[in-house]
Amino acid sequence: MGISESYFHKVYARTARLLAKVEKLPNRKALFGYSAATMAIDVSEQLIERPVKNQKANYSGKKRHRVKAQLVICLLTLAILSVVVGKGQQHDFSDFKDSRLLLHPDALLLADSGYQGLHKHHKNTTLPVKNKKGQLLSAEDKTDSKVLSKQRVFIEHVNRRCKIFRIVKDVFRSNHKH
Repeated sequence: MGISESYFHKVYARTARLLAKVEKLPNRKALFGYSAATMAIDVSEQLIERPVKNQKANYSGKKRHRVKAQLVICLLTLAILSVVVGKGQQHDFSDFKDSRLLLHPDALLLADSGYQGLHKHHKNTTLPVKNKKGQLLSAEDKTDSKVLSKQRVFIEHVNRRCKIFRIVKDVFRSNHKH
């Protein structure tokens, strides 16, 4: 198409401002309304250009600078209920604690092993069982983890759909505050 990067940024900024005025975005209290829903939570990473300032906070340890996006979805509708963006170096569970999401106490939350300790913040949480050092998992624990992974696979599909949209997959080159 052959448009310059500065012109693209100008069109992007104008469109983002218009969308923010027209579209009423949910606040962090919106998740509290999903009382009987089953939700899943996961983190996806996006590459960014090496920042000029504060490089260490965005360095993920995987030889690149990244930004993490935490998604919370409803498993019945596969709708994205919440997106929280964090630094690349920050742990998944730290992103959850910093976001201070208000979840209904009756809502079931399915998470992966990166969210160990989530029971302290949300009682109705299902996590995979981790084996202890030098011990193997029992057959019951293995089947429980398989059942959980079959339920959680849908959030991985939502992450895949988001990455098919090229702006999420490619290196993010704009201002990292946005």
